[in-house]
Amino acid sequence: MIKAKTCCLTLDELAWAVLRAANMATAVEACKAILGLNDLDIASVEYGDIWIMTENMRTLGLRPRDAIHLAVMKRLGEKTIVSEDIHFDEVDVKRFAIKAFADSI
Repeated sequence: MIKAKTCCLTLDELAWAVLRAANMATAVEACKAILGLNDLDIASVEYGDIWIMTENMRTLGLRPRDAIHLAVMKRLGEKTIVSEDIHFDEVDVKRFAIKAFADSI
């Protein structure tokens, strides 16, 4: 069992990616599957996270969505991310590619 956290924006990203690759019904089912995971905490974006986002964009050169993910991670005390975004290799977090993470569980 893996206890994991994600930002609520991750579901938006998932829905958009599946919608582009498949259709609305498949995107809805993908999101429902994630929402049904028992050991996944889904964190909201808070007002302060957006202030941190702007600093992450300015100081680290991150795109807005990645800057929000990093802000939420830091607020939650997380140091590891599962992502294909190599931008996270340049900041103070440990990044696992999705396949590498999947192979490890």
